[in-house]
Amino acid sequence: MKLTMRILSLFICAILLVGCGAAPANQTTQPTTVATEPKPEGIRNIIIIIGDGTGDEQLEAGELASGTTFVFRDWQHTHANTDSLHSDGSPGKLTDSAAGGTALATGQLTTNGKVGQGPNSNEALKTILDYAKEQDKATAVVTTDTMYGATPGAFSGHAADRGETLTILYSQLESDIDLMCSDFDDETAAIKGNITGAGYDYCDFISKIDKTKDSEKVYWQFDMAGANATAKLEKVVPHALEFLEKDADGFVMMIEQAHIDKYCHSNEIEGTQICANSLNNTVAAVLEWCEGKDDTAIIITADHETGGLSVSPDDIYANKYISPSGNTLYYEWASTGHTQTPVSVYFYGFEADLSSRYIDDAKTLIKNTSVFDIMLELLQNPIR
Repeated sequence: MKLTMRILSLFICAILLVGCGAAPANQTTQPTTVATEPKPEGIRNIIIIIGDGTGDEQLEAGELASGTTFVFRDWQHTHANTDSLHSDGSPGKLTDSAAGGTALATGQLTTNGKVGQGPNSNEALKTILDYAKEQDKATAVVTTDTMYGATPGAFSGHAADRGETLTILYSQLESDIDLMCSDFDDETAAIKGNITGAGYDYCDFISKIDKTKDSEKVYWQFDMAGANATAKLEKVVPHALEFLEKDADGFVMMIEQAHIDKYCHSNEIEGTQICANSLNNTVAAVLEWCEGKDDTAIIITADHETGGLSVSPDDIYANKYISPSGNTLYYEWASTGHTQTPVSVYFYGFEADLSSRYIDDAKTLIKNTSVFDIMLELLQNPIR
């Protein structure tokens, strides 16, 4: 009886095992699906690209000389004023690059010469890169100027006067920005020990740039100045993007083509159009990196216009220029200094809400400080 019951029990267990889903030998089991939390849709990266001294005519000069339409011309677009403050604190003064850069970087108007500081004290203003670091984002400044130049200085350093180059350089090291890249200059190279002491891997040969890409922080100095630079801005920026994209929290980056301004001060149309085309090529390089991504906002603007340039494909101005590619443009300059001509602002990767920002009845003009406000809103509310 006990044997019969044991055989019966074994038979029942075998039936239960088959019924519980034992797979036939010729059938594979499906792997268990592990639910993953979806990534929130929104802006992770912000790139502001500044053409120093670049008004609409400088852009058109580049287009006429190259025979192409710049890649960003069909983006959402408006114009911005370029005010700084008079000594009495009232707005409307003709800006320099220090005050113009500070307005874009901090959202605060200041007096000319001030770098990342307010008009009435030496208190450092908080920059868009400071806000980015509070969110654990990577930060970067890339310029064809020296690192202590007015615009890169405004985004990454602080000084009561733009001529205080060492003050700007040392304050930049204290800012702990992850990537700083500029044209090579002897004054910055002389404090290489301070740079490496602040935790940066220093590189002054673009051929060795790959050796620094796994570093925590990098400080690059190359020959980036002017129309004949060996390390052109559009060639360096992809390396910077590759470095920054390692950060899972995203990044905020300022890119400056500084030499449009410098050629305009000298009323040199050839250098102006070459550097305007470099600006466009840099935007094209950023767009190539953005391909397949929907998490990056790009803003293109200028701190001010320089030279009062006018250009045309028609013979209506006294001066004629034929580009190396055989395209002709006619031009004239109104000055060798800055002007109050409004500058363009272009937006990509998001729809900028400008409805409450216009300062003219025609709804074509915003404040230069609004560029900072828009970036800060993207940081604080990245969901589009």
